[in-house]
Amino acid sequence: MENTEAKKVNQNVSVKEIIEATYEKSLECYGIVGFARSDAQLRNDYSPLKPEKIHHGIQVMKFANGDFDVTLYVLLSAEVKLTETIFECKKIVHYFLNKKYNNHCRKVNVYAMGVK
Repeated sequence: MENTEAKKVNQNVSVKEIIEATYEKSLECYGIVGFARSDAQLRNDYSPLKPEKIHHGIQVMKFANGDFDVTLYVLLSAEVKLTETIFECKKIVHYFLNKKYNNHCRKVNVYAMGVK
C-alpha cells in the first residue's frame, strides 16, 4: 500500500521542487561554482545565475508516467579536472533524485558552460 502511495506522490511532484532539489545537491559537488543560462552560447553571456533565476540553468522534462529527465548547465572551477567533475556531479545528482523521488529520474545531463 505504501509503495502505491509513494508513486502517486511522485507523479504530482512539481518541476520547481525538482529544480530546487537538483540545485541544492549539485552545489555540494566539488568543482561546481554556479549555473549559466541554457542559451548562454547564443547570448555570449556566461555570468553565474542568481538563485531566484536558477530555472534558466536547470531544465526538467517530465513524462506522463511520472518519470523525468534533468539537464544542468554548470560553471566549473578552474582548478578541477573537468570531465571527472561533470561525471561525479551527474552521478551524485542522479542517485539523490532517484532516492528522493522513488526511481523516477531517468537521466541527468550535465553541460559545462564555462570555467570561473
